[in-house]
Amino acid sequence: MTLADDFAEEMQQEVTIQSYTGSDGYGDTYAEGVAYPCIVEREVKNVSKSDGTVAVSSLQIHVDGAVVVTERDKITYDGAAIRALAIAPDFDIELSDTVYSTIIYS
Repeated sequence: MTLADDFAEEMQQEVTIQSYTGSDGYGDTYAEGVAYPCIVEREVKNVSKSDGTVAVSSLQIHVDGAVVVTERDKITYDGAAIRALAIAPDFDIELSDTVYSTIIYS
């Protein structure tokens, strides 16, 4: 089971993710954006970034576990570009080796 399997009807918000494809010498390049349903949480949380530093997240976007997203991707929520502080898997309670959802911390 995944987040979308259990809560598709509650996933009324949408996030657009443009995968990072590289650099063309002038700046970063990205693939065409793909919109995904999501659940948004607004809670102040400390998160560990990939470089080991701690940052404060005030927005957490939960997408289905099948969605592939990295910190280098361009993420747009509610019409604004957001910076991903961290990306973390949320594992299924019953199947501890299955990714239930992916959380984007911003």
